[in-house]
Amino acid sequence: MNNVINKMQSLDVNDILISWEVKTGTLSREEIISLAVLAAVGFLFCILGLKIIRAWAAAAGFLIGFVFGAAAAFYLHVGGTAILIVGGIVGLIFAFLSAFFYRVGVFITVFLSVCGIYIQIVQPADYISLCIGLAVALLFAVLAVKFVVVLTILATSLWGALLAGTAVYQLTPLEGMLFSILFCIVFAVFGIIIQLLLESRKRKRKSLEKAAEIRDAHSAENEIEKARSFIDNLDKETGEASEGNDYTMEVVELDGDEEKDEDE
Repeated sequence: MNNVINKMQSLDVNDILISWEVKTGTLSREEIISLAVLAAVGFLFCILGLKIIRAWAAAAGFLIGFVFGAAAAFYLHVGGTAILIVGGIVGLIFAFLSAFFYRVGVFITVFLSVCGIYIQIVQPADYISLCIGLAVALLFAVLAVKFVVVLTILATSLWGALLAGTAVYQLTPLEGMLFSILFCIVFAVFGIIIQLLLESRKRKRKSLEKAAEIRDAHSAENEIEKARSFIDNLDKETGEASEGNDYTMEVVELDGDEEKDEDE
């Protein structure tokens, strides 16, 4: 475990990037599989970044939590196996928080996406430029909490397009930076369109459901009003009928009195 930590500390940013300028050479079977998986993940992230944001947030939260937990355990001089256990526990906590709290997940997903975009394009060579990228990513992540749909779609589409585009470029026989950029642009445009269509359908469905609820509520109110009117009319008719019966009785009594007078 100590060797892993030491390698992470000495890792160059350019070592984890997929070159979109030159070919990496003849690919082995493992490299082809890895690039294919990366292209698939990037494509899914590109078109479903907002749709399944909780799943991406859980994965990103686990990754961040694991790194922080393992690093803290390492600097506290915890044993090798315990480092993995602590990292796993902290990762699960971060994953739960990211998936359960929607805006926390949006913040983490957008932050990592913008970091990936900055590193892929700028390729910072020192800590100053890297800190600038982190500051930019943090700013976008904070704004994404307020403007969820726009910034989440933009960040996930671009980052997914960079992953998928550069991976596909390495898998194809085409050479030249122009083809790599073209792949990335096509994936980005396609991802933004798909995500906007999915969000539009989601909002349309919610609008229809809301309209149905309002219609049902008005329908129930109308039924109650009709029932109330019916009861009021029934009471009114009953009262009029009672008054009519009293009047008839009085007439009968008067007629009886007149016959009695005539007999006398």
